[in-house]
Amino acid sequence: MPLFIVATPIGNPEDITLRAIKLIRECDLLIGEERKPTSQLLKALGVQKPIELLNEHSDSQDVEFLLGECRSKNVVLVSDAGTPSFQDPGFLLVNSCRSENITVTSAPGASSLMSLLSMSSHDIREFYFAGFLPQDSEAQSKK
Repeated sequence: MPLFIVATPIGNPEDITLRAIKLIRECDLLIGEERKPTSQLLKALGVQKPIELLNEHSDSQDVEFLLGECRSKNVVLVSDAGTPSFQDPGFLLVNSCRSENITVTSAPGASSLMSLLSMSSHDIREFYFAGFLPQDSEAQSKK
């Protein structure tokens, strides 16, 4: 079964796509970063689904368990906001699925990076993204 990477709204809940709603309603399992925002998403959609977590506290055993779920279930991976695997631990599951020849499919949606670039007054045909700035102000100044 494929793993669906489903983008979620980055601010306005009405920005969720019709395809994202359909995939979430039809999945067997929803994997999110944190329980509260994932539960809020399901509640807003009027959907009840089992939730598993994949976040910075997850270890290799957690990823292996989720990989097993992807082998036999229709699984959707969401992040708290935006696109999973972009600056979050979702890439660990994506890499594992790809190494096992499990299909990974993207359902694109809102992107903070694309929103920012689209409103820029600069020519954006080429740009460099070096990740998000660190939380610590000293580390920010070094970067």
